[in-house]
Amino acid sequence: MKTTSRRVIVETIKREYKEARTFCRGDRGRYYRMMIDLEDGDIWADVFLDVNSWKEYHSGSIHQLMYVPGYIADTEKAYIDDAIRQLTDAGWAIREED
Repeated sequence: MKTTSRRVIVETIKREYKEARTFCRGDRGRYYRMMIDLEDGDIWADVFLDVNSWKEYHSGSIHQLMYVPGYIADTEKAYIDDAIRQLTDAGWAIREED
């Protein structure tokens, strides 16, 4: 069974989401997608210059985290909850303390 900690998930999502927001403020039309790889637990923000550019993943273990519009804290919480749910469903154990 693979394990990770809630703290690592929270810190990673907050850092990646902040970087994605900064990137998107740099120019009109930029956007991002918060992604997770259920194989290794990696979480990252894919950033794109415009709606005509995107990445296509061919791995079944890579999924998009659910976006919930609202205040930064609300969106972060939704990403964190979705990441924990997806990892748990994939058989990961989430430690509450590190």
